[in-house]
Amino acid sequence: MKNMTDKKELVKEFIQNRVNLSGNKIYDELKGKPFSIRKTDFYTLLREVRNLPEPSKEKKEQSIPIKYKVEPLTIKKAPKLKKEGQYGLVEVIDINNNSYWIKYDNKKSYERQLEKIKIHYPKLKRIKFHGFRDYTEFIDKEFKELLNEVGIST
Repeated sequence: MKNMTDKKELVKEFIQNRVNLSGNKIYDELKGKPFSIRKTDFYTLLREVRNLPEPSKEKKEQSIPIKYKVEPLTIKKAPKLKKEGQYGLVEVIDINNNSYWIKYDNKKSYERQLEKIKIHYPKLKRIKFHGFRDYTEFIDKEFKELLNEVGIST
């Protein structure tokens, strides 16, 4: 396998030989080659070879797919958890745009943490709900299989 610096040099040469093509077209040609690299690394090299500036923050935000741009909901009270093994994630924003995070697994936990925040920062602007997350299981598949082989059910 080629060294990563060798690959980068080959990619730089590949870019220099295709002056009239756009970055996307060059990347498409590069895809099947044995010295192809990750897309982000390719565009870093392209900017380096062609002396292009880094993309602006707005440009980077535009490139994020819509399904990942979902704006969190502004809420008054925390939604209840739907099933066991979940936790809710809430962002509390004060008037200075500082954010404080609450991770809760029941209503009492949420209210207790929110009260602590309100004591120190009484002027809150907004509370955003970032959805439910699942706790990852502590026991992995292989270990479960070993337990089942020995006769211990999980």
